[in-house]
Amino acid sequence: MKYFLCAVIWLCTFTIYAELPALIPREILFGNPERADPKISPDGAQLGWLAPDKDGVINVWLSALDGAKPHPVTSETGYPIHYYRWAADGKHILYLHDNNGDEIDHLFSADLMTSNVRDLTPFRGVRTQNVLTDSQHPKSLLVALNLRDRNSFDMYRVDLETGAITLEATNPGDVLTWKTDENFVIRAATAFDGKTGRTIIRVRDAADKPWRDLVVMPFERALFAGGCERLANRWVRSRWQKLTRRFGAALRQGQIGARRFARWPRA
Repeated sequence: MKYFLCAVIWLCTFTIYAELPALIPREILFGNPERADPKISPDGAQLGWLAPDKDGVINVWLSALDGAKPHPVTSETGYPIHYYRWAADGKHILYLHDNNGDEIDHLFSADLMTSNVRDLTPFRGVRTQNVLTDSQHPKSLLVALNLRDRNSFDMYRVDLETGAITLEATNPGDVLTWKTDENFVIRAATAFDGKTGRTIIRVRDAADKPWRDLVVMPFERALFAGGCERLANRWVRSRWQKLTRRFGAALRQGQIGARRFARWPRA
């Protein structure tokens, strides 16, 4: 009886093992995609995407919208590009890339006319994130850098033509994301209090005005990150709409003329 049970167990084990499916090749699980992350240019004439080059390194490719003349516009080697976006002027491709896998991303700009690539954040040991662009302000962009403090990411404005960088908003240490108004001025931020777990929507009335807490949510009631950003966006849009309504009413009532238009307060 003992030998019979051993034989049955052996046969069952062999049968189960024989019926296992073939292993999935590593190339399918971890290999490069053929194409990924398509993005249309601001003028709607070109298409960008991520794809491996002839050496198997993922770079940024462009083509006409109908797929004609596909070609790479970046030539990074060794480590792939995982993030890119069109600059608002449609003449540059912006992308993040680190140095040999050190995970300290810099922001690069590839000029589509000259093929020149420039490091817009050339600071050693400084990481880049939260890249913001605006179609109405194509000559500049906003980016978060831990330049002042390695533990906090302040927002900086970068001039695409000259490469000049100026501080736009200082992070007190708890801000995670930032939002701009129609003038491409940072007016809202999402913060997180690590001690209490509270999520805070913080706003300011203008670039030279102090920040204040608009909404404070305890951990158990806090929205997910996307919800917090939508709430901040809603506040910025409502402030802008109120200002435009005030201006329109004043203009119709003759309280403000063309000469005074330039002195009308910004949102």
